[in-house]
Amino acid sequence: MNLAQQYGDVLDIPVDQWPGHHQILFDTRDWALASRWPTDPTRYIVSDGALLPFRTVKHRQEWINADANVLAGGFKYLPQGTLAESNRIYPHGIVMGPGYYTDSGGSEEDTRHLVEYLEHLCEYPIMFAYVYPGSTLSRVLELRDYAAGMVSASAWLPLPGTNFGDYLKMLNANRRRSARRELAAFDRAVMKVMTLAGKDAIGHLPTFAHLSGEVQRHHGNHPTPNDTLRQLHQFVDIFDERVVFFFGSAKGKAVAATMAVTCHDMILARDIGLEYGELSHDAMAYFNLGYYEIIRYAYEKGIRMVCSGISTFEAKVLRGFQLVPLMAYVPRGTSWEEALTITDRR
Repeated sequence: MNLAQQYGDVLDIPVDQWPGHHQILFDTRDWALASRWPTDPTRYIVSDGALLPFRTVKHRQEWINADANVLAGGFKYLPQGTLAESNRIYPHGIVMGPGYYTDSGGSEEDTRHLVEYLEHLCEYPIMFAYVYPGSTLSRVLELRDYAAGMVSASAWLPLPGTNFGDYLKMLNANRRRSARRELAAFDRAVMKVMTLAGKDAIGHLPTFAHLSGEVQRHHGNHPTPNDTLRQLHQFVDIFDERVVFFFGSAKGKAVAATMAVTCHDMILARDIGLEYGELSHDAMAYFNLGYYEIIRYAYEKGIRMVCSGISTFEAKVLRGFQLVPLMAYVPRGTSWEEALTITDRR
């Protein structure tokens, strides 16, 4: 077995050392490169066929600046005060993967080797967050002295049939009527949808950054426009035609937009932007741009699975998505253990 090596940036990891069996979008090298936020403190441990991204969180500013799809999103489901006390984050290392899956892949022996190395490396208690049940990492942690609890979920929609009509048929009668009302509202508002992939979207990225920033500010985050724009360019540079933008405009003004990424037979709705005005609300722009347009696109391209983010679960379930639990593992005896147990019961 090769000794574990630590890297400070994805680009520092030799391409041939990135586990080749990482096929799910969130575990790919491209995803780790594109989704890395400026000044992101994530580091990586690699050994043989296994890899674990990790970071430590010591200050509230690090917590807030973390990508909501990567770090902060799921922890809001823990009881108040578990990980944060007023404006202070408990001193501690949080160790985690790049997204909705944290399956290091490879054999259990390789993964155990990395976990042991990480435990030796970190001076603080470790939380392994967003671990997919049944993954190699979950099996290794279950055999060690870790308590487990659910902190979030991943939303998946396997598409039935061959067209959007088949999707509507899978919904129950009440939900189908609601979906049709939302679609009709979008049509009445004379909303025009523009779909752009890869470099064709570059001239429209400032518009998307503005709309995305509106959503972030609405939820209490304050990303800088330059950082948001820089990350959008990263996605375009790395994924090219696999990153798709949907813009919804009325009266010549973009009022909603969605960014999605494709990988094999899956499309991920990663980010949404929205003007919180009367027009976007009356047009049901969120539901149409955030769900229906992406589902239509998936059918057109022969994509069989739509994946969405780790929030607004009720809206997703009502539109046919299945929720898969995402787990956190913490050392027994830490202040987090009881909260995880409570959350798991819920």
